[in-house]
Amino acid sequence: SSDLKLVTIFQLVLFFIAGYSVIIQGKITEKHIFYTFILSMIIVIVYGVSTYEPVSGFAYKNRIASTAGNPNTLAVFGSFAYIFTLYLIGNEKKILKHIFKFLILMILVYGIIKTNSRQGIVLISVSTLIYICIRSVHNYTNSSNKRKFLFKTFLFALGVTSLLFIGFQYFQNSSYYFRIQTLLSFVKVGVNSASVNFAKIVDYSAYERSQFIIYGIKIWLDNLFFGVGLDNFRVVIKQYWPISNPLY
Repeated sequence: SSDLKLVTIFQLVLFFIAGYSVIIQGKITEKHIFYTFILSMIIVIVYGVSTYEPVSGFAYKNRIASTAGNPNTLAVFGSFAYIFTLYLIGNEKKILKHIFKFLILMILVYGIIKTNSRQGIVLISVSTLIYICIRSVHNYTNSSNKRKFLFKTFLFALGVTSLLFIGFQYFQNSSYYFRIQTLLSFVKVGVNSASVNFAKIVDYSAYERSQFIIYGIKIWLDNLFFGVGLDNFRVVIKQYWPISNPLY
């Protein structure tokens, strides 16, 4: 549509301005790249939330896809922007900029949650945990007062635990919780000749992914030395599983 084209053009303009600024300054740092990527993701998320229209009432019910066209794709890109923002927050000294970047972080998290993508929630959870561990080890190593640092870390961990407990109460009433429950139910059921139809009903998305694993291994074994070519899986899979979902 014309609206999507305008948003895409706006993103390209932002990339051009950022790129040109870097060129004329003769310097390029990771911050230039991070800020450009993060700003573009904020625009895409805000656009997606403000103009939400389900791509498919069955497959993407209550899930935003924005200009990405797929909620999972949007969640993955949003997760990368989230990781970049975590890094920028960790290196920020000024309190106002710290608050501003934290607000950006919240917008990204909100956008990822609105996609209802299980990939997104796993990515931001794991990346946050890894980042905190790496940052804590780094700060502890460079701390002059180890006891004071450990005490602050304990208070921080206590605060985070409290927030997680409160957040989980809201999480239980969300679409995310239902999708994770169906995934766990699917794992319990498994996929075999006796339960395949029931597995489809429990979580069809998980069923499709399990089939991709099975047929992916078969394709790999049939083309062991030369493969099938970059990104040709989505074409070759039709020879093994004709009814596979073209979205994947």
